[in-house]
Amino acid sequence: MGPSGDAAALFGETGSPDAVVHRLRARFGCGILVLTLGSAGALAEDQAGAYRQSAYPTEIVDRIGRGDAFAAGFLHGYLAQGPAEGLRYGAAMAALKQTYRGDVCLATPREVDAVLRGESGTFHR
Repeated sequence: MGPSGDAAALFGETGSPDAVVHRLRARFGCGILVLTLGSAGALAEDQAGAYRQSAYPTEIVDRIGRGDAFAAGFLHGYLAQGPAEGLRYGAAMAALKQTYRGDVCLATPREVDAVLRGESGTFHR
């Protein structure tokens, strides 16, 4: 089940990702709400507005653990510099995680920085 399928199945929310993230944030009273969109990236909304991040292209070897890697990267970037940076780091970590088998993200800070610089296409494990 994809991102929009999850929002529909779990919360009965359908429509555009922007509408879904806005309604869910209001419904649950979240300070910030993040919706991952698979190959389309991710979207976040807080009191200041909405933020979008495209997915970084990488070879997909195994999708397991990608969501956890995204969450870890998002929290790192968000706590350091806010929502936009959270989305960037989340997308980078998710991209790296899917380049190898297993559910643990073994990416190094050097590899994450390379993805953030646009060098994600070079990672094939």
